[in-house]
Amino acid sequence: MRAVRSTEQGPAVVEVDEPSGDGVMLEVVSSSICGTDVNYMAMGPMPFTFGHEFAGVVDGVAYAVEPVVFC
Repeated sequence: MRAVRSTEQGPAVVEVDEPSGDGVMLEVVSSSICGTDVNYMAMGPMPFTFGHEFAGVVDGVAYAVEPVVFC
């Protein structure tokens, strides 16, 4: 799957492994980069994916995700 990460060359769209484990599989339709992500990017390369604000669908029903665990 595609993800935004901070690399040696700056922000880039890269390929990463699909998530695994228990939980609901949401087909992501839209994702956003927020101010927190921009501040992290300014720190240089990071080993995680940016964009914790997203929305998608499960079985045709739309959902907006509000993470309750701070990153």
